[in-house]
Amino acid sequence: KGIQLDGKWSGSLGDFGRFNNMTPYSIGLWVRADDNAGGAVFSRIEDGVGGRGFQLVYDQGHFEYLSISQGYAGRIGVRSIGTFPAGQWYHVIVTYDASMSARGIELFVDGKSIELDITHNNDSNPGSHSSNPFLLGRSSMANDFAGAVDELRIYNRVLKPREIEVLSESLPISEVLRLMP
Repeated sequence: KGIQLDGKWSGSLGDFGRFNNMTPYSIGLWVRADDNAGGAVFSRIEDGVGGRGFQLVYDQGHFEYLSISQGYAGRIGVRSIGTFPAGQWYHVIVTYDASMSARGIELFVDGKSIELDITHNNDSNPGSHSSNPFLLGRSSMANDFAGAVDELRIYNRVLKPREIEVLSESLPISEVLRLMP
């Protein structure tokens, strides 16, 4: 079932996801948008001249990820080429390899790497982490999200494709253990 986000409520997870553009990480969760209008699925971001942080947005069937290291001068971002219709559950994982390049961002949907368009790729500034909390369903730079989320996981490393595939499966634990090397 997950947590229902109605576009008015958002959940603050405090200091989780304390990453900057020189830190590798992976963030994953199950997502179901109520409609294609979408909004911020999660964020830890500040907007403006000195802004920094990251956000995952669902917009018109596309998943978009943006990372900011230093305001308008340090942004990297990607957008899914394919669309993912509202009303369905998707397991989404974003990985970032700390390369300070949009090519270092990868999005996985239901365990598979998806094709991306680069929307921003001008990050050459070592940045610090956002002082804002990690939020579900809200961002200072996007509409509020209406839908549901479940099983948020945050890692301080880039997950391997096989790990991502296993996390996206809805299998009993005995089946998951048999898949592991």
